[in-house]
Amino acid sequence: MKWKLSVVTALSAIILMTSVPAYAAVEPQSTKETVGQVQSKIDFQSVRYVNPLNGSVYYNVGGQQGEEYWRTIVERTKDGKLLRWEDGFSGIYGGERTAPSVSVEYTRRIDESNMQMSYLDVKNETVHEGANYNYSPDGTWSYVSQISFTPTYTKLNSYWFKNTATGDIEERFSSPAYIHAEWLPDSRLLMSRYSEKSQQNEIVMYTPATNKFEFLMYGTLTGYSSSHHAMLYVNNEPSRQEKVYDFRTKKSRLLTDAKERDSFSFYNQMWKEYDKLPKLDPQLDVMKLPVKSIDLVSDHLHTVQIDGKKVDVPYLLKKEGTLWIPVMQLADALHWTIQGKDLRAGKYRYGIKTDTHRVELAPSNSQIIDGHLFMTRGHLKSLGYGDVTISSKR
Repeated sequence: MKWKLSVVTALSAIILMTSVPAYAAVEPQSTKETVGQVQSKIDFQSVRYVNPLNGSVYYNVGGQQGEEYWRTIVERTKDGKLLRWEDGFSGIYGGERTAPSVSVEYTRRIDESNMQMSYLDVKNETVHEGANYNYSPDGTWSYVSQISFTPTYTKLNSYWFKNTATGDIEERFSSPAYIHAEWLPDSRLLMSRYSEKSQQNEIVMYTPATNKFEFLMYGTLTGYSSSHHAMLYVNNEPSRQEKVYDFRTKKSRLLTDAKERDSFSFYNQMWKEYDKLPKLDPQLDVMKLPVKSIDLVSDHLHTVQIDGKKVDVPYLLKKEGTLWIPVMQLADALHWTIQGKDLRAGKYRYGIKTDTHRVELAPSNSQIIDGHLFMTRGHLKSLGYGDVTISSKR
C-alpha cells in the first residue's frame, strides 16, 4: 500500500467501542494532493533533536498552500546531506531521559487504536510503536505516564514502572491530575501531587524499589536542575512566589530572575542550544530531497506461553496485584472466536470462545488498557488451558 504524505485538511473522529470515551485521531480526509505534489516552500521550521551517536540534526518543517498544510521531518547528516523522511512521519521531539518521540500519521500506524506517540530507536534508526519509558540515572527503573479512563469517564494519569532487570511492568499509582516528576541523582523520583489527606499539593520523593513515598514539603514542583541538584517550586500560599530548594544544603531561597528560571527547564535549555544550529533555506523545495526510508515496528516486550505455544504480546501489566494479559494477540494465535455485544462505552460484553470453552469479559472482570481488551490467567484456565508461563524480553 502506498502511503500518502501528511497533508492535513480535516480531523476525522475515530470512535473506539470500548469502556473508554471516544478518541479523535488526525487523519487526512479527501486530500487531492500529497505533500510530494505541493510547492513545498518552508513556512516554519525548528530543530527538535540531535542524534548524539551519528551527529544528525532533525528538523520539523511545514508549510501551507492555500487551505492545505503539510508537515514532514528533514534530517541533516553529519556530512551536510539533507534527507526527507518518508511519508507518514510528521514530527520528532527530543527528551531528557527518553528516546525522541515521533509523531506518526494515523494512516501509517500499525495499531490504529494507538493514541500514544511512537519513539525513535537511535541506534538502529527504527521507529517503534510502544511506550516511551523515562529511565532513572542508574538505569534500574523506568516509568511512563499513560492516560486512561474509568467506566464513569473519569480521566486518569496512570504511572507504570518497569523493572529493567526483570522487565516486569506495574501500575504503581494514578491521579486525575498530571503529576510532575523528575529523576533525582540517586534514582528516586521527585514528584508533585495532590494529597487527599491534607487537601493540598505536596512534594514527595518516591523510591520505586520499595514503593515508598517520602514527604519533602507542601507546595508545587515547577522545575528541577540536575546540574545544580536543586528544584524550583512554589508554596501553597496566595503570593505563589517562586523559590529554589537546594538538595545539598537543604535550604530554600527566592528565585533570582527569569534567566535562573530557564535553568530549571531541560527543554528550555535544549531548545536554546538547538536555536543556535543552522537553519534550512526557506526556499528549499523539501519534496525534491532524497527520501529516507524508515522502518516502523510494534514493541512486543513479553511472551505468553500457553500449553507449549509461545505468543509475543506488546506488554503485560500488573495492576493492584493482578497480571493483565492482552486478548488480541492470543485470540489470533490460538484461533479464538470473539463475540461482542452491548459495546457501549462502560457496558461492553465480549464472549471469548474456543472449540470447547467460553468466557465472557465485562468491565467487572476485565480491563480496557490503551484501547485494548485485557484478561487474566484465571480466564485462560476457564478456557481450558493448563500450563501458562510468562517471560520478558526486557
